[in-house]
Amino acid sequence: MKKILTLALLLGAISARPASAGPYEDDLAFFREEAKFLTAAMNPTSQAKAPASVYVITAEDIRLSGARTLWDVLRLAPGVDVMETRTGQGDVAIRGFNQSLNNRVLVLLDGKTVLQDFYGLVLWESIPVGLQEIDRIEVVEGPFSALYGASALQGVINIVTKSPEKINGAVLSASAGNRETASGSVLYGKRSGNLSYKVGGEHRTMNRFEDSDRLGSRVSKANFMTEYSLNPESKVGVSGGVSKLSDEMILLGTEESLPVSRAAYLRADYSLGGLKTRFFWNQNNARLREFSPGEEASLNSDTYDLQADYSLPLGEGNRATAGAEYRRNTLRGDLFPAGLHAQDMYSIFMEDTWEPGERWSLVASARVDRHPLAGSVFSPKASVSFLPVRANVFRVSAGEAFRNPTLLENYMAYTRTSPYDNSIPGLTTGGGYTGNLIYSLRGNRDMEPEKIESVEAAHRGEYGRFKTSLTVYAYRMRDMIAYADEAVTPAAPDVSVDQSWANRNKARAFGTEAGADIHLSGSLHGFASYSYFNASKGDPTKMHNSPRYKAHGGLRYDDGALAGMLWAYWAGKTYWDAGETDGVGSYLLLNARAGYRFTGRLESLEAGLTAFNLLDNRHYEIHPAAGGEKLGARYGAEMTWRF
Repeated sequence: MKKILTLALLLGAISARPASAGPYEDDLAFFREEAKFLTAAMNPTSQAKAPASVYVITAEDIRLSGARTLWDVLRLAPGVDVMETRTGQGDVAIRGFNQSLNNRVLVLLDGKTVLQDFYGLVLWESIPVGLQEIDRIEVVEGPFSALYGASALQGVINIVTKSPEKINGAVLSASAGNRETASGSVLYGKRSGNLSYKVGGEHRTMNRFEDSDRLGSRVSKANFMTEYSLNPESKVGVSGGVSKLSDEMILLGTEESLPVSRAAYLRADYSLGGLKTRFFWNQNNARLREFSPGEEASLNSDTYDLQADYSLPLGEGNRATAGAEYRRNTLRGDLFPAGLHAQDMYSIFMEDTWEPGERWSLVASARVDRHPLAGSVFSPKASVSFLPVRANVFRVSAGEAFRNPTLLENYMAYTRTSPYDNSIPGLTTGGGYTGNLIYSLRGNRDMEPEKIESVEAAHRGEYGRFKTSLTVYAYRMRDMIAYADEAVTPAAPDVSVDQSWANRNKARAFGTEAGADIHLSGSLHGFASYSYFNASKGDPTKMHNSPRYKAHGGLRYDDGALAGMLWAYWAGKTYWDAGETDGVGSYLLLNARAGYRFTGRLESLEAGLTAFNLLDNRHYEIHPAAGGEKLGARYGAEMTWRF
């Protein structure tokens, strides 16, 4: 991998030559004038120059998609694997190896993690912003620990909210649909002189698919942000949010729990020229009702994070950024040894962007992270982008990333005793009596981080109204953390089963993503994508937990008054590590939304009808043996008022 990184940089440096002005100006506009994105580099960059595959889901995409949840919105990004375990619980992976409570993707809200660091997972419903407040979602695919450290093993999803200036007033929204789905939200933002501020809130309920009279999820959330410009080069900001979520979840394989989760954060930012500093505090409290029959468990975790970085020019076409970060994760709860468990982590990082000619962009990043149990990890990444002909850019990149063992995997100490009879397969001790099954799950403090090495090549082109993208990639993952083999100890009439986590598996994978967009007219836009993923795991199951084939495509129309979207999403057969070999069958979702913006005195009012899974294709997205719920359609009507 180090040879690949070095070779990528040398090829770019040897081949680079300054691009002349004049005849090439129109050709280079594609390279220079795209919208700037925040997630793929320390300094905002265009999609053409980004050192990784970046897919952007806009506010219009979200509004017109018909989706009612964040994970359904993410089906619009090629290479993203989405599964809805059950109502209110979605899981998202990038380029394979999805799982219930997936913790291999870093999810950010305006650049700040929303992961619950005790396990590195995200409860999508608890993110304290509504769909109305999201300006765009930037999906960076492939390893990105070189900028973001642990958890960015497979990529980064950054939810970017609307600025107060973009909101510019009040927005009220309400919707209702089948299965007693209902939501209401309020959003207000304004700029007054040097001061910008916004507040938002949402409440939503959804009943289950399989039992439409039974509550599946209820969430209330609120957030605020205020920012003051001290001078043209300096500003300070404070923001925060809170959410309360009650839903059904699958924990520890097939255990169904009814958690009440409370999440909150407080954040402070300060910038002065090239200096940026940020502090945030994330707090998560959960009460797991029915964690096991007749048993409750509580869990409380806090994350404190302080980061500073400084960016400065090193000469013409060269800019470097360096910084440091300190993070403290703490945890206490009924499923862990008594007392507070804490981990202090430190990191330093850098990024250098060099543009030796207008047609070239080279980005090199590196980071060192220190974990108290897992030790130090070095994460490099390098990328070379080249625009040889008009509006066509080629990129080659390579990198490494990691995921640390979580607090739960390090410290958990859970024991459950339940009656059993000797008919349970594998636990028979002879005779015709009954006894107790004593199951224990213990943390392991002697594990290595999960690691991944990845290379990819990509092309993006623009031909008038037609745009294309193509990416091919390959990666190797090792030291994958999974449940270790059970230790079964019969001691009639009882049986003890002890289990923990360990670095068990390794995997190789390769795949491709292709996309196309076409503006058929000023109001009509068509889009399509196709993804292929192939992996082999270093264990006998040979399962990769994500569909090998995925595709989506559709049409979007917006003439200023009438706006709508019709699109389809197809996922091929998926195999799961659930003790089953038949997997989950392929499924097709047809989704639609139609809305109308009124004119005249009601010009600030918009009404719409939405349908996700319009044809009510009843399907599983995770095997029922692993607790999957059979999913169906979501229909709804919505109204938005802006003033």
